[in-house]
Amino acid sequence: MSTAVYKRAIRMPGSFPRFAEGNVEIELCQGEGTFLLHGHILALHSSWFEASPSERWSGAPTGDFVEGGKHHCAYQLRFDKGTAFGMLLPTNAITEDTEPYDGKSVYHVSEDDAANLVYLQRRMVAEGHKNMLKLMYHVPVTCDYGSPGAGPLIKKYVKDSDAFLRALHEVGRAYGCEHIVLRQIHETLALDCTTVLDDCLRKPAKMLEVATTYQSGWIFKEAGAHLIGRSDAAWEKAQDQPHHLGIRELFDEKRKKFKLTLNQVDVDLLTSVDVDMKSHKSVDQRIAEMELAYAFFRKWLSDCIHKDARQGSRLGSGYAEVYHRIDQGRQLEETPHAVKSYLLNLYGDIPGYTPSTATLAELEKKVAFVFTHAKGKISYILEAKTAAEYKGKVLHRALTFVEIEDKELPWLEASDDDSVMEE
Repeated sequence: MSTAVYKRAIRMPGSFPRFAEGNVEIELCQGEGTFLLHGHILALHSSWFEASPSERWSGAPTGDFVEGGKHHCAYQLRFDKGTAFGMLLPTNAITEDTEPYDGKSVYHVSEDDAANLVYLQRRMVAEGHKNMLKLMYHVPVTCDYGSPGAGPLIKKYVKDSDAFLRALHEVGRAYGCEHIVLRQIHETLALDCTTVLDDCLRKPAKMLEVATTYQSGWIFKEAGAHLIGRSDAAWEKAQDQPHHLGIRELFDEKRKKFKLTLNQVDVDLLTSVDVDMKSHKSVDQRIAEMELAYAFFRKWLSDCIHKDARQGSRLGSGYAEVYHRIDQGRQLEETPHAVKSYLLNLYGDIPGYTPSTATLAELEKKVAFVFTHAKGKISYILEAKTAAEYKGKVLHRALTFVEIEDKELPWLEASDDDSVMEE
């Protein structure tokens, strides 16, 4: 495992200002300066800061009185020893079982080094605090952990764990200002919407967790539609996530609707014409040819659904290919050979039977008509309720016609329940 040596690249205070009239001093990184902020601004946005120091801890606040009779309070970010759990503590309430974040130290970065991983996590927590304070002053924040000087493991850690958003969210919840950080998180996700949409397509279960954690409706609906439309094998593999998030009932209901719809589509396609296989002897040859064309279509569809391919409502891998072929007319490319083979199999017991060129051409036209007719019956299940651009083989794209409505978003339902209880 490769090891890199680097120093911390980002100074904690950065360009964030110190206000001369501020009365709350906050140190996030030992020895790298402090923020000097307004207590009333912090209290306005955070229920944690709204409580006075004397209410949270015994003893008088640290520091002297400032102009206007306000206490000058000083806080330092402290971590439980050996962990990445950190909170602001007043400097007169610091205990020996906590330690500061020391950003000046040099570290040997190895993925196998658990202690150094704690350091990286602490850095995310410290940056989360800084960003939370900046948001209270409406100062934009960005994810800059991946800068060239940040080191290889930090880049990997941020990429793999979405540490920027997670740290910001956890800090916001801890200090009672989740509403502020969620706005920033939503903006960050929206700016990277192309990547987010691609992740919803390829990793819907993981993105459902992201959406639920950050209460993002558009991500929840996008990822949810992709998950509901997966093959049976992919659906079963992803079931732990909805259960873990407490949304299993919603997704079971949507999946049931999805499967019932596909079953009905297949039934409609297979029974669109009541074919009498003896009708080819009818006097009206045009009707006989049309019925024969429908019989050919039904045989083709049945083979797709019931053979090893397990397409259509059988929901095997690549189940949607049968519908995409109908929609795009792909099967018509194979019609001439397939129609001839079908007729030979059907009338093969007739000695010397060989379909004429005219018969084949006429039947091919009728088959094309039948596929066009079938296309109209499946148009509504091909209507995607998602925005992601599918870059793979189009014939393999799963169906996403089942939509999650705004009123079904779990955090909105929870809010409604709370309102009823309050009433």
